[in-house]
Amino acid sequence: MKLVHQQQSNREHPRPIYLLCVFRDEHMLLDYFIEYYRSLGVTHFIMIDNLSEDGGPEYLKSLQNINLRLYRAEDSYRDAAYGTRWVNQLLEEFCTGQYCMVVDVDELFFLDSRKYLTLHDLVDRMELSQSNAVPVTLLDMYPERTNDSYQNGTSFLDHSPFFDDLNETYYQERGEVYRTFAFKVGGIRQRIFGATVCITKFPFFKYDFHPLEMAPGYHFFQENGEVLFQSDEISLYADPGVLLHFKFIKPRFHEFVEKRVIRNEDWEDSAEYRLYQERLDAGEKALEFFERKFSKKLNNPASLDKFMTSSDK
Repeated sequence: MKLVHQQQSNREHPRPIYLLCVFRDEHMLLDYFIEYYRSLGVTHFIMIDNLSEDGGPEYLKSLQNINLRLYRAEDSYRDAAYGTRWVNQLLEEFCTGQYCMVVDVDELFFLDSRKYLTLHDLVDRMELSQSNAVPVTLLDMYPERTNDSYQNGTSFLDHSPFFDDLNETYYQERGEVYRTFAFKVGGIRQRIFGATVCITKFPFFKYDFHPLEMAPGYHFFQENGEVLFQSDEISLYADPGVLLHFKFIKPRFHEFVEKRVIRNEDWEDSAEYRLYQERLDAGEKALEFFERKFSKKLNNPASLDKFMTSSDK
């Protein structure tokens, strides 16, 4: 992994907030992604390009008045623990004691506007409560059916405004992690594909718990390569959040899935993408997601209240 570009803003930030992200061929999503997180209050971007060929790195290099470090990682994504090794290296190098957001390009941290104007307001609350990590539900967002309508720079929600509301059929809890938050699996990927996926994450934290680091998939924390589901070093913020996940936003979704399966760099030999491919290869021109019984449209923060409640309330 090597630094290939660095840009510095002319603004001073007495309390920086860092965002770290591994990406590959995400040019279409990068424009909105960067502006969204800048609007939330992220001050420094550390982006790790893993062999993109679609012009995404060149787009990032063109940005002005931004604190940006762009790295190129030419090693295997899978061999780097699905990018986690790269992220942990940069966390330790630049982010000790700092507030950090670790997300993918198709993930948007949902900030409850009834409580916070920016991430800095959330940081103030975390400082008062002496907590260092925000638990979230990774919530899959989707259109009514797969389509090619997303346009560069537009809101992800314009394309994919629906999610599966909390229900007992396709969401399950697997006990508590870090004392107060439920380890959850399920959602629409369970409903449509039968995929049991972890939807518990901790994307926003103060990196004051070294030698603990991010575990593969960024779902939990680990020490010496061992995933920890409980740790005295992790103090969760009392109000959970939601991380909106736009898995199905990309145009030519069938082609995207085929490339992921061929590359075979994802978790468990790309098992999840193989499930997608089976459905698509069965002849369905578009995957139908909307189901009146389970689907709900994200209209305002209250739409997500069921997901923003900790297990001890």
